[in-house]
Amino acid sequence: MPTELEFADQYARCENEVQRFISSLVPHRPDAEELMQETARILWVKYFESESPIRSFKAWACQIAFYEVLTYRKTKNRERLIFSQDVVEQLAEVRQNRDEVLTHRRAALGKCLKELEWADIELLQTRYGIAGNEATERVSTDTKQPITNAMSKRLQRVRRLLLHCVERRVLEATS
Repeated sequence: MPTELEFADQYARCENEVQRFISSLVPHRPDAEELMQETARILWVKYFESESPIRSFKAWACQIAFYEVLTYRKTKNRERLIFSQDVVEQLAEVRQNRDEVLTHRRAALGKCLKELEWADIELLQTRYGIAGNEATERVSTDTKQPITNAMSKRLQRVRRLLLHCVERRVLEATS
């Protein structure tokens, strides 16, 4: 029998992707957020009602979300700006295909990050782990260097290396 902890773990792993999936199908952010909450509630109920194990939680969650979007469309049918069912289905298909590509790119990025030198990893973590000007100040403090054009160029070089590495790995994986 599935446990609440198992549900929470699987849900946490795919929550952002389900949210992006819904947002790609629903034009208004507040409606998308409401649909996400309703989808989460339904997932919770159906997860514990299911008699057989769920193979791909993300695919299952996106399917539930898709049906919630269709239900939403029926209730909003009187509004002027509503996508037809064909458009919603096409958007859903495009989004699912895009998710597969992004999943491959994320996996490749993880492998490419492991190939970097430690100093480059620290620079990336410092730069992207903190928002705004604090990041720039912290880079300077942590590396004991003034913020220079050289540091900016180093960051560009690391990003370019990662981009080429990710593209190469994705190409290798699809060939």
